[in-house]
Amino acid sequence: MNKIFFLVLSNFFLSITLSPQQSCISEGVNYISEFIASDYYREISLSTNDLELVDSIYLRALSFNNYDYSETLLAVSFGTIPYREVPIRIPLINLIENYP
Repeated sequence: MNKIFFLVLSNFFLSITLSPQQSCISEGVNYISEFIASDYYREISLSTNDLELVDSIYLRALSFNNYDYSETLLAVSFGTIPYREVPIRIPLINLIENYP
């Protein structure tokens, strides 16, 4: 019985590590980053002011996240950071993780 449980449990963990799925936040961050890097965004940046550009990013992200404000704000926060990796420190366990 223990061997079967171990095999099922190990198979479950191996399937998670071999084929990870992208989280909703990660998909939103990727969408926002691609929008900012797009030709369309470059075109509108030539004819609009900065406040309108920020509004366009937020409204696109809001629509992508099905008008979930908390998901949108978090995705926009990470999607507009101009770094490939952002070190995030978890103070309770004194751990530093790089995002993404």
